[in-house]
Amino acid sequence: MPARLDINILILILVPIVFSLSNVDWIYGTPGMSDHWINYNFFQDFFHDQNINNGQFPYKFTRVSHLLYGYLIHKIFSPIPAYYFYFFSLFYLSTICFYVIISQLFNKHVAIITSIMLCCYTHFHGSISFESMYQNYSCLAYFMASLMFAVLAAKKPQYKLYLFLSGIFYASAIHQLLYASYLPSLIIIYAGINYINNKNSLAESIKWFALGAIAITIVFSAISYIAQGMTFFLFVQSLQSLFFIEVATLDDDKNILLYWLPLWKSLWAAKSGWLVYLSAVAGILAILVILLQRKLKERYYLNSFFLLIGFEIAFLLHVIQHAFGRAMSLGYDYMIYPILPLLFISIAVFYSFLSKNIQQANGNRLVAYALLISILPLVTGITKPIEQKTSHWMYQQTLKIENFFNEKGIQ
Repeated sequence: MPARLDINILILILVPIVFSLSNVDWIYGTPGMSDHWINYNFFQDFFHDQNINNGQFPYKFTRVSHLLYGYLIHKIFSPIPAYYFYFFSLFYLSTICFYVIISQLFNKHVAIITSIMLCCYTHFHGSISFESMYQNYSCLAYFMASLMFAVLAAKKPQYKLYLFLSGIFYASAIHQLLYASYLPSLIIIYAGINYINNKNSLAESIKWFALGAIAITIVFSAISYIAQGMTFFLFVQSLQSLFFIEVATLDDDKNILLYWLPLWKSLWAAKSGWLVYLSAVAGILAILVILLQRKLKERYYLNSFFLLIGFEIAFLLHVIQHAFGRAMSLGYDYMIYPILPLLFISIAVFYSFLSKNIQQANGNRLVAYALLISILPLVTGITKPIEQKTSHWMYQQTLKIENFFNEKGIQ
């Protein structure tokens, strides 16, 4: 990492502040599903039995890395400051890690432009129907950190430490199970970047990554056992997820229900789906161009090739899970959400193609910044009326929950 402060980091820090000045409600999603409030229950009361949601407690508690972070913050701060700290800390972790990834793989110009795009993407900081208290938000930040340390391991001398940290964050991310299916993408990206740069031993790389993952899983298992008497929490989550998929997609007569959508309907069912599909098509075309023009001998194109392959494999797994496993992986925004790190890495590749083929003068960069600024209100959705009415409602509900736990503690 650079020894002196990167001014682009300051820009990323300022972006959510600008959003807040424009609309204080932007950090709150539309009130909807109960899942985020169940998670908030554990933020408040992590070490007591929660008999909630018709006996689904074991499944809900298995997102230990997510719930533990929320709980620790709520032990330090009261609910309102805790929510702000929780939201902004994960926002900054995701965006700054992404910036470091792209600046290491390409350059700072590509990194800051695509990082601002990520900041402005509504479905990143407000997954439809869910508040950020849902596990998607924290686990995305963990996975982004895992990717960052993997890239640093492939390019920097201290690769064992970076891979150990990558393993820690990856094992934390898979408490949202969809991230378990991204391991092939993570391996391909690391192996490809490592082949181009450090050429670290793959056996040593696997060992240090696995040590980090195993170490933190043992810690989480011990915490899970102490808190709720459940050691093998990931196994419980896997079984419950398989059961939920079957129940959600079939009725008593084994007919497909509306909660699961055929793949062709998912093209327009999820509001964020179009960007994923468009990027997947563009990625395939870019890969074909690289192969047909025999560009793999060039360092830049080989680097881009591995990154696009990583995204395409993750997308393919979403397609397979949705079409054959009926896991609704492409039909709903919150199910598409986990792929955002790999999606925006592919977008960074596309933008790098564009910037590589135009004159990199200051005038061009100013135009790029101006375009971004001009579309901020449109892309962020911070001017949507539905979000302008959420903050007061959220505040009142949070106060009610705080009073409930205060009264519970007095009794």
